[in-house]
Amino acid sequence: VSGVTRLHDRGLSAGQCAEVDANSCAIDEPWKLSNEQFAAARSALRLRTALLPYLATAMRSTFDHSVPMLRPMYYEWPECDESYLADSLGNYAQYMIGDDIMVSPVVSRLNSSTALATLNLWLPPAPFVSLDSGYFISSGAADCGKFIHLAASINEVPIFVRQGAVVPMLPVPIGGASVLGLAAAAHSSPAIEFYLFLYVGDGVVSGGGMVY
Repeated sequence: VSGVTRLHDRGLSAGQCAEVDANSCAIDEPWKLSNEQFAAARSALRLRTALLPYLATAMRSTFDHSVPMLRPMYYEWPECDESYLADSLGNYAQYMIGDDIMVSPVVSRLNSSTALATLNLWLPPAPFVSLDSGYFISSGAADCGKFIHLAASINEVPIFVRQGAVVPMLPVPIGGASVLGLAAAAHSSPAIEFYLFLYVGDGVVSGGGMVY
């Protein structure tokens, strides 16, 4: 697998949780990719489709409140020195998109032996749930969070949802099926309060409750 196609898939994967997910390179037809690369691109685009209600809500919130859709970590945790660690070399490359999703796009090379990329992540002083595995992670009692180390394959981007958030998602279509309906995925540990805020057309849907 060439470095160009890996960069292509990493770009699509990073764009699944961004304002724009554009395929702006010479490799613009999925059938030009290897099976592995095609699977990674398909996975990224399907997640992008599923997250459209959440992303649209974040975009509308930006329009209404002039708060960026993509936010550096220090927007919410300015008192923590760790929130300023991201640099141009890709260290601690992470951001919040909307109010509830934290993304750490992979910007380092794959290890040729393990086919995994390693990355360092700062976990802020708030509990999160892995969107991929559903695992609950927390910085515990630390005032300014903690550091964790992760490994990601070509089709993985570490994405974490704030505990208690309900992420509105579209059902992922299979084949040429139409996208119909709306699902809401609650991300929480047992017995935790959850909330939902969603723009639907010209209206707003909001609510909350408890998960046991």
